[in-house]
Amino acid sequence: MAAFSSRAAKSLNGGAACRATDRNGNFLEQGREFEGVSSVAPRSVEFLKSTVSHGSNFVRDNVGSIDVIVGPMFAGKTTALLQRVRKEVDAGRKASLVKSDKDNRYAVSAVVSHDGIQMPCVAVPNLAKFRERVGEEAYKQIEVIGIDEAQFFDDLLEFCQSAADVDHKTIIVAGLDGDFLRRRFGFVLDLIPLADSVTKLHARCELCNQPAPFTFRKTVDTETEVIGGVDVYMPVCRQHFFSGKNAVEIARSVLQIHHDPRQSTPTAANDLEAKSLQTTNSRAV
Repeated sequence: MAAFSSRAAKSLNGGAACRATDRNGNFLEQGREFEGVSSVAPRSVEFLKSTVSHGSNFVRDNVGSIDVIVGPMFAGKTTALLQRVRKEVDAGRKASLVKSDKDNRYAVSAVVSHDGIQMPCVAVPNLAKFRERVGEEAYKQIEVIGIDEAQFFDDLLEFCQSAADVDHKTIIVAGLDGDFLRRRFGFVLDLIPLADSVTKLHARCELCNQPAPFTFRKTVDTETEVIGGVDVYMPVCRQHFFSGKNAVEIARSVLQIHHDPRQSTPTAANDLEAKSLQTTNSRAV
């Protein structure tokens, strides 16, 4: 039974020869050469080496990246973002922070975490304005861009894709992955297929101290975007997300009864308030 082996007779000039042999290595077809068969691999390797050494587009040292940090409120997303940006700056890279001008809770021109860590930033209504605000020459010099409260930017996907793929910048994004009803918030989740890394942070449930993947709104506001801190939101586990949601619905009914004279019977209001108290007490169990 015949086997095939390759013997490179002319490997230096790319003209290798292949011959059929038996198990003992004896040629079955003396003198017959299959020119060019084994020369493909050496030439391919030489081509790849050439593209690397000459800085071809096939291999780039300055390729960009997208890293996404998500989680509920009070999970440490902004803190993680600032730590990462600080690490890049300490490594000698030029970095810039940007946030939505909707978020003015702690400062207008700084990204501030809930534990007080802060760094200066550019506050803009959309990310297209960031490039315009810093100027074209300054933008070209920036190597790292940190984006805080990313859920507020409608052009998040387009900006990050262009900045990473075309401008070769490192993009670090921090934002909510879901709103107070656990629905997708903004376009943060659209970045996941494009991301080099995705980090999901958890807070601690305010009611039981268990890991909290969700954000609960304490008020009866129904709008998706309501800027606030501990006075409006709290992190919760799965169990207390549902029990807290029931309590808020009951509270909303109580408020409606108190504000609607046609329904403001003492019995109805008292019954709902009793249910609200019962639900609230069960949340601490």
